[in-house]
Amino acid sequence: MKTAIALALALLLIPQGAYAVILKCGAPSGSVIKSEELPSYAASNGNYVPLTHNTVDIVVPPGASRCVRLILQAYLYCHAACSVRAKADNLEMNPLARPTDVIQGYLFASNHFEWFAKLPAGPHTLLLEVSADSGNSNPARITIKDWVMDVQY
Repeated sequence: MKTAIALALALLLIPQGAYAVILKCGAPSGSVIKSEELPSYAASNGNYVPLTHNTVDIVVPPGASRCVRLILQAYLYCHAACSVRAKADNLEMNPLARPTDVIQGYLFASNHFEWFAKLPAGPHTLLLEVSADSGNSNPARITIKDWVMDVQY
């Protein structure tokens, strides 16, 4: 009963227009970890571009499904309003990126992001994309270095 009341209260605290996504998952059966220092990326005014060398391919066994959790720890330097999103098979993972989900700052700062999705049996490709918006016609930059991407499935 206490759990139901706590969940109801938590749902009441979610901002209007937002929604909660809840997946019931078992323990992860595999993990892929990648790390690299990357150069700057230019993204013109809100267009998302993939990060180089961050694609991870996984296979979910026949007759099964897997909850996939993608964790990114990275130092980011943003020259404008920047955003990061994760995709599984070209579909955006939860939580979905919104125009208000931005990183702004002119010093390298350590950032932690997490996304998740439930994937059916078969091969899947996961990747990260970044966007930078300068607010004018000039391309903005986002610099990402010393990143670690952990995919648990």
